[in-house]
Parts: sequence; structure tokens; C-alpha cells
Amino acid sequence: MFRCHVCSSTESREELVSEIFQIDGKPVLVENIPAQVCVRCGEEIFSREATEKVRLIVRGKKKPIKSVQMDVLLMPENEIPDMKISIGNFYSPKDLTGFHESTIHPRPCPCNHPNGLAPR
Repeated sequence: MFRCHVCSSTESREELVSEIFQIDGKPVLVENIPAQVCVRCGEEIFSREATEKVRLIVRGKKKPIKSVQMDVLLMPENEIPDMKISIGNFYSPKDLTGFHESTIHPRPCPCNHPNGLAPR
């Protein structure tokens, strides 16, 4: 039975997702990875088999099907939040980029999270 390790929800849906991995300092995008996605918080959980296939793909000699340009942004050091915040205040990257509202919850968030963000 599915149980999200982030929010403890027991509801998920199967999706094909994309993830960016850092391989030897270079970002590599892998598309169409089968995952269980939590319907509450959007956390993606991969099976052992999918994880091993991704490992073989990114470490293997497969040729990319395409190349894309990527913008790189840096958070200035003086703006990095104190990392000693309480566990209940963490947000996933999806929350911070707004995917939470657009792909999981419509605005306003029915879960009554401030600004549509789900605290962790």
C-alpha cells in the first residue's frame, strides 16, 4: 500500500515524470520515468526497478535524444535562509516553483495552506 513519506497521504496516481540528475557536474534530464505521485503533495516515488533503470541510463553510453538550453540561477549567499528551521516549515521544490497549485491543487488551495504551499 502506498504511503507518502513526506505528508503520510495514502492516495497516489501513476505518472511518467521527468527528473534532472547531476552526472559528473553536468545536468542530465531523463524523461518518462514511471513513478507513484502523491496526490496531496506531489512527491514522486520510484520503484526499485525504475531507479535501477535510470541509474543504468545515466551512467551508460546512451546517446541523448535531444539537447536543451538551460538557464542557471543562483541564490545569493546573503539570501540563503537559516537551515536550522523546524521540520514543519520545509517546502518541496515543486511548492516553491508553483507546480503545487497548478498541477495538484487549484487556486485557492483547498487544503488551506498559506499561499497554496504545503508545509513539510
